[in-house]
Amino acid sequence: MLFRLPPFVLPFFQISFLNSHSIARYLILYLFLYQIFFKNNRRVLKYKVFFVLIGFLFISKVLSIIKAISVISFWSIFKDFLFGIIFLYVGLGLINNEQKSKILIKTLIITFLLNLLIQTIIFFKNEFFINFLSNFLYSKYFENFLIHLNRGRYFVDIFDWCLLPLIIYNLITDNKGSLRKKFFFIFIIILTIFYSIISGFKIHFIISIFSLISMFIFYTSFRKYFLIFFIFLFFMINFVQLSNSNFKLTTLERLNMFEKKNINTIISRLDFWQKSIEMFLSSPLIGIGFGNYYENFYPKKIIHLSLFSHRDKLFEVTAFHPHNVFFAALSETGIIGLLSFTLLICYFLIIDLKYIKDLKSNFKTHRESELKKVLILCFWLLFMFSLIGPDNTIQHIVLFWTLRILIFSSKNISKY
Repeated sequence: MLFRLPPFVLPFFQISFLNSHSIARYLILYLFLYQIFFKNNRRVLKYKVFFVLIGFLFISKVLSIIKAISVISFWSIFKDFLFGIIFLYVGLGLINNEQKSKILIKTLIITFLLNLLIQTIIFFKNEFFINFLSNFLYSKYFENFLIHLNRGRYFVDIFDWCLLPLIIYNLITDNKGSLRKKFFFIFIIILTIFYSIISGFKIHFIISIFSLISMFIFYTSFRKYFLIFFIFLFFMINFVQLSNSNFKLTTLERLNMFEKKNINTIISRLDFWQKSIEMFLSSPLIGIGFGNYYENFYPKKIIHLSLFSHRDKLFEVTAFHPHNVFFAALSETGIIGLLSFTLLICYFLIIDLKYIKDLKSNFKTHRESELKKVLILCFWLLFMFSLIGPDNTIQHIVLFWTLRILIFSSKNISKY
């Protein structure tokens, strides 16, 4: 749960190893060591092909250190990758029955609501968030938040839009719920879509639209609600357009391809990808070093970009990753890394398609099969984030493996 929220600290005590994310890491490491030395975790061993592919990916990351300019940069990213594997191992061992699967799904929904509350405070009580609540946030996270806020980007390292199908699923399957509860879920969905419109991140809005369309296609019971959301979406878009002076930079503005500044963001992506290919050609087998993309992006010019440290920092947070998971693998870990990652993604794709094909015959209840379909949809919506943005933040890594754990374990889920 702690990883799904911003990293909190005790006020006025900025100790990195005592922020909420660090404490969560210690707990997961403890559970990992406990499972290794004191518990025979046979259930994890049944995923042999999966862990062979994970091992192949792990080796490709390790080999890339040979070409790394900065071992520190390598370790700063590699430790999160390694922690993701540990988290996966622990999760597969722990989530082994229906009750635990229910708890994990409810945790996702609770953190979804908490993040929505944080987004509300950020947007409507911005000064309160900056002047007071920032004392409870880890300084590096808050620094990154301010850099993006100055660019008109409100919600940093939040990937909850990919979980929108799970919220919609609760709305359409809660037949025994009160009318008040249904209105609550409708309000949550509308608010989530609204924040995707004003967040300043195009991918948030795109994922929201994909979520609505996907649920409309796969679930006939959602279609009676679709008109409601469509009408609200229409009014929200017009509201944002008419109130444009109150927003620094809305997502809708960034989708306007007639604006030069929006074209420039696409050009910068293409430039990142071109640089990735150049880096790959300089070391095609093992890449230029995991986490070393920034060090190889105009390395001699980085400190001379401008006279203002803010612009240097902005360049650092945008150029540390090529904003595409495949180009990142290609440049940083070479053909070995790209091959290992592609094999893993193809493995996920094959088993997910098989799951969907066999849903009705392999599952006890209709609700169980539909829930598994929703979890698969959430996973691939999250994967869409990594196609045009960084995928190596701890929030993305933990959510990525959490959804895979639930998909692997969802045979145990019937109702929650």
